[in-house]
Amino acid sequence: MKPLIFVITEDFLLRSEIEAAANAESCDCFFVSVGEHITEKVDTLKPFLLIADMMSEQTDWIFKHAAEIKMTYHNFPMGACVGEGQETQKMSAQSAGFER
Repeated sequence: MKPLIFVITEDFLLRSEIEAAANAESCDCFFVSVGEHITEKVDTLKPFLLIADMMSEQTDWIFKHAAEIKMTYHNFPMGACVGEGQETQKMSAQSAGFER
C-alpha cells in the first residue's frame, strides 16, 4: 500500500499538479470535497500528509477540521497553498496548524 496524501482543492489544475508530484514519489492522493468531514477520514484512511488549497473562497470549514486534526494528531503534517498577498489566509492557516 502506497503512502496516502489528503488533498483539499476544487482547482483542477492544482489537483493534477499535486497528483503528478505524488505519483512521482510513489504516493496516492485522496481528494476531499468541500464540506466533507475530513477528521473521520483521517482516522479511517491514515494519510501521512494533508494539503489544502486556501486560495478558494470556501476555507472556513477547512480551518475547523484542521484544528480538530491537530488536537487529535499533534504531529500530523499539514501544508496550505496560499496565494500572493493573502496574508489573512496565511495567518489563519498557521493558527489552524498548517506548517507551510
